[in-house]
Amino acid sequence: MRYIKTSSFFYLKATFLFVLIFVLPANVFSQVGIGTTSPNASSILDISSTTQGLLAPRMTTTQRLAISTPAEGLLVFDINLDAFYYYDVDSVEWKKMITSTNYRDNYVLVKSEADFPAASGGIITLDENVLYEINGNITMTNSIDLNNATIIGHDIGEDILTMATGTLFVGNKGGELKNITLTASGGSVFNLDNSAQDQELIVITINISNSANLGTIKGYHLVSFSNCEYKGNVTGITFDSIKDLVLLNQEWLNSNSGIYETFTGTFDIVEKESGFSDVAIGVTAIDVSSNPILNRGEMLGVVFSGSGTYVNKYTTVASPFSFSNEWEIDCAAIPVESDIVAAGYYHMTGNATVTPLTTSNVPVKILGTTIADNLFRTTSTSNNLTYVGHKVREFEIICTGTLNHTVNNARKYEFHVFKNGVVVPAISAERRFSKNDLGNFAIAGVLTLEPNDYIEVCVSINNVSGVSDCLVERLSVLLK
Repeated sequence: MRYIKTSSFFYLKATFLFVLIFVLPANVFSQVGIGTTSPNASSILDISSTTQGLLAPRMTTTQRLAISTPAEGLLVFDINLDAFYYYDVDSVEWKKMITSTNYRDNYVLVKSEADFPAASGGIITLDENVLYEINGNITMTNSIDLNNATIIGHDIGEDILTMATGTLFVGNKGGELKNITLTASGGSVFNLDNSAQDQELIVITINISNSANLGTIKGYHLVSFSNCEYKGNVTGITFDSIKDLVLLNQEWLNSNSGIYETFTGTFDIVEKESGFSDVAIGVTAIDVSSNPILNRGEMLGVVFSGSGTYVNKYTTVASPFSFSNEWEIDCAAIPVESDIVAAGYYHMTGNATVTPLTTSNVPVKILGTTIADNLFRTTSTSNNLTYVGHKVREFEIICTGTLNHTVNNARKYEFHVFKNGVVVPAISAERRFSKNDLGNFAIAGVLTLEPNDYIEVCVSINNVSGVSDCLVERLSVLLK
């Protein structure tokens, strides 16, 4: 009997194990509770405790990165970086889990116009201490006063501020716009006026598209546009009387019309570098026809293309140039305008004005009326060229002339270049004449000129008694 009882015990035990293995897993895999007898109906695993937590796998960064073919959503704690990381299959990378400490203070995620401050009189005035992040396409019915706040996006193609009518940005304060698209289909993007010039406006990596008018930005201490793309706009932007204006890598597509960039008023510095302007027929890239006044301007490395007008020039500048002397221009498809190409030329033909020489070996400026031509960053009066560029540079000077010697004895004449009224000994020539002779002379050399330095050509005689008249009938002077 004892043996039978023992066998029955083992038989019952085996039967229990069979049920445990083949029956219980069905319930375990459908819903499991640890620390609770009533797991939440929505969970496959419900862990409950008031004294213990859930501990994820912990490993070093090297160990985490060494995991072979990590699954989507695989979670580990990186003990080197003190952070949870999960694996994102789509981007093929481990991503750090964002915690509340990753968010900045004074931050607003904008998913609709309602996330901005309430409008007053049709204008939303932003909090200058807040960063506003655009998330998606935000349709605006009120204008925005930046008020020195910052508006950013993460995806320039998806994070958009759109306004059907009216002006998108108004006011007299500065601020920052970054990595967003701006569209004002039936109105203007900007109407900003900081005539006090005590604000800064920074615009970085934006797309302005399909707008009726980009509008006007006036005043400001500093306005900086960097890495901006423009397409499908009807009328471009006007920059008016800004102290320092910086335009870097502006990309104007030929889907734009009107005038891309207009400069008017008074500036201290204008700097426009790189980028391109693809200009269609009937369209203008740059307009300076209002003759803006500035201390220094540079436009370097901008590529102009298309069949439209590249520059509406200063009305005070002779062709083929387009800008005032304060600009340095070195761009594809338009003439170089720089101190390095400053030049001037004057001449006289059939001159009848004599130059009286009263003292031996004392040079006197050759008299007569000269005609100036091809002046670029130079000005001219009779027998005078003045350099009016901004940088010190070396020039070549070439001079030729014809002297009519009517005195009945031989003479030796010397011809000199004067700089600021002082002879330049290294640039001179000598010519001997017999009585009643006609002959030519030539001078050539190199000299350094600072802004507003001037040159003239003078003549002297080696031996004079009383007064000797010198008649230079022809004179040609080239400075380049």
